[in-house]
Amino acid sequence: MTEAEALRTIRGLAGANRVTYTRHARERMRARSVTDGDVLDALGSATQALQQDNAAWRVAGGVDRDGDSLVVVVAIEDNVLVITVF
Repeated sequence: MTEAEALRTIRGLAGANRVTYTRHARERMRARSVTDGDVLDALGSATQALQQDNAAWRVAGGVDRDGDSLVVVVAIEDNVLVITVF
């Protein structure tokens, strides 16, 4: 999958609210006061998806509900699996 295809897939799945979270992601979200809505907005507005390894994508260029930059690391499965946020 190319980076452009990954970005389209991630944005589409996020737009359909097909997003799940790892325990680690939930912990990081709580520590950083990031909501599910923030993640959905950041994924939906992302401009870049960079492959990290065979399964993970670093999704950047998106903003949360407050307009702040939010980077989300995800895996693409039947949905978007959020691994961490920063």
